[in-house]
Amino acid sequence: MNYPAYITLVGWETCNWRHRDRALVCCKDYGLVPITKHVFVGELYAKERREMEAKLRGLFTGKKERLFFATMCRSCFNENMIGLRLKGSILNVQPFELVQMSKKA
Repeated sequence: MNYPAYITLVGWETCNWRHRDRALVCCKDYGLVPITKHVFVGELYAKERREMEAKLRGLFTGKKERLFFATMCRSCFNENMIGLRLKGSILNVQPFELVQMSKKA
């Protein structure tokens, strides 16, 4: 079976610097690239994303702590969305072509 990697965007909000530092290490361990201090983006397989989400959900349990995960397919993601400084940090996005299939009569 073919399991494609998806572009994953991870963000959080916390006042606890220890939780922030652990989340930074976790994101870097999975190969994500920082966009800002609290937002990372990168390519993850579904199994990796579930593991990472479980780790971070267990970490951010405070009332004022928030965690955000967003997943996009490669064709929906464009490196221009996040700026030029990350160009080359994320795997190259292959161009795609829309194909219209004819209906069988």
